[in-house]
Amino acid sequence: MDPDKVRASLRQIGKIYSRVLDEESKSIVIPTADQSVLVSRKKYDYEKQNAPRGITPTSWGYSIDHNKPLRFIPSDARDLQFVVDIYCDIQWKDDDIPVKQDIKVRIWSEHGDTIFRPAMDSQQIEEQLTDATRRYPGRVVSRFHFDRVNRAGAIGSAFEASPEYHLQLGGISHDYELCWHPDKVNIPRLMFQPMELFLTCQLVTANFFWKDYEEIKKKSEWKQELVQYQKLLLMPHYRRYVECLVRISHQVEHPFHGKLNTCFTR
Repeated sequence: MDPDKVRASLRQIGKIYSRVLDEESKSIVIPTADQSVLVSRKKYDYEKQNAPRGITPTSWGYSIDHNKPLRFIPSDARDLQFVVDIYCDIQWKDDDIPVKQDIKVRIWSEHGDTIFRPAMDSQQIEEQLTDATRRYPGRVVSRFHFDRVNRAGAIGSAFEASPEYHLQLGGISHDYELCWHPDKVNIPRLMFQPMELFLTCQLVTANFFWKDYEEIKKKSEWKQELVQYQKLLLMPHYRRYVECLVRISHQVEHPFHGKLNTCFTR
């Protein structure tokens, strides 16, 4: 992946989605991510050049922290004033498809009908929601993330037989989120295409800012970015699917499902 394309894409996010992003996201979060691409790529190039001396190249990319996420303005969808934010860690090496894809989307609400459920929530939850000193208003009523499975796995962790790129509901939330979704209920992992920040912003805008999205879709810059990621991420990904199905069609050994799963989760 070309780091200049990644940096340009970050800047385009701030421009294309300007009408639905809050000011801090445009003035601080995106420029910080842009700068981290530049710094991490220089480090990666140094590591590659010095690989013969025993230095192992890591990766390059950017991350957006959960404490300072890319945040959208309140949504008018269904008159519930949801606030959506995104934090992520996306890393590349030399290919166009990221070697690490960890993108988390949170849907916050301050609406009285959604943030506290008397029949289900404890008094402690109510106390935290009404605490005037609490930094985060409302609570996370839904969260999901786009991930790429780490086949190497962390030390001591078990191998996870799941789709290589997947969508997962819930996940491990932060205490301050007061998230509805239990941390341990984070399955199944649903097969999904590779993602990055521009495509994630598109998904959020299309679902929470319908009128704005109709205008954004008319922009030539938006179309160019979409075509770029279709070529860089989606076409190679789905080409693998087709190649896999072609190989399977020439196999006579069963079970079919086992071969299909192995091919798509390599």
